[in-house]
Amino acid sequence: MKINELQHSLVRDVKEVENLLISKVESYRRIALEETQRFKVELDEKQMALQMQMEQVEFYRAKSSESLEIINVCQNRIDNYKMEIKELTKQFEVSQDHLVKLNTELEIKDNLVVKLNSECEHLKMELGGAKNLSASLAKENSELTKNIKEMTETIIEKD
Repeated sequence: MKINELQHSLVRDVKEVENLLISKVESYRRIALEETQRFKVELDEKQMALQMQMEQVEFYRAKSSESLEIINVCQNRIDNYKMEIKELTKQFEVSQDHLVKLNTELEIKDNLVVKLNSECEHLKMELGGAKNLSASLAKENSELTKNIKEMTETIIEKD
């Protein structure tokens, strides 16, 4: 009878261990599913943030190109004004009245050159800021891409 009881006890213990193991497996599956879903949501959020940052990078690249075009136009104007001033200076041999008039025109053109130079400097500063922001966003994009890759690898390893 003792063998029978031992056998019964062993079967009962095995069933109990089996039930515990099944319970643990189900618990681990549920936890893994929850973690996977949480990582997926987090990944989706980061991908959306990354997409928005990429759009910002494109915006600032376009602004940078636009600023370069404006700087080139201003620089061409400055060069044209300088050439015009040189030509006017060479062309005219003027009397005192013409000299006063010419000096007035030169002063106006010099003021325009100063204004254009100031405008160009301002645009160059804006371009520098846009380039810095673009580089910063590119660096952040790289870090986010690396983080996404690591998270993806972590998820794959857990599965």
